[in-house]
Amino acid sequence: MKLLFCPNCGDIFNITPSEVRKCRCGDVRGKYNPDGHTAVTNGNGFCLGINNNDLRKAIMAYSSYPNVEDKDYEFCRQCLGVEVWIRSHRGPSNPRSEVDTDL
Repeated sequence: MKLLFCPNCGDIFNITPSEVRKCRCGDVRGKYNPDGHTAVTNGNGFCLGINNNDLRKAIMAYSSYPNVEDKDYEFCRQCLGVEVWIRSHRGPSNPRSEVDTDL
């Protein structure tokens, strides 16, 4: 799943092959090509990468404690961290992504 972040309105959203999706302010837009693997964005905002293993571990840790709702912020922040990074919209760091400024 590819997530896009708009620094203007703060939206984070995923893209789909069925339609061009955009953030609330409309500055960041993207979709998947029909192949379902290559993303096309308008080049604005940021493409986010999330470490899948970190996410799975955080979900398992969070779910394994009773009274999940009672966990405080500090517990969640320290114990359930997930690595996130920014990828370019094109190039070697993101080979299945391309930019179409007319999107």
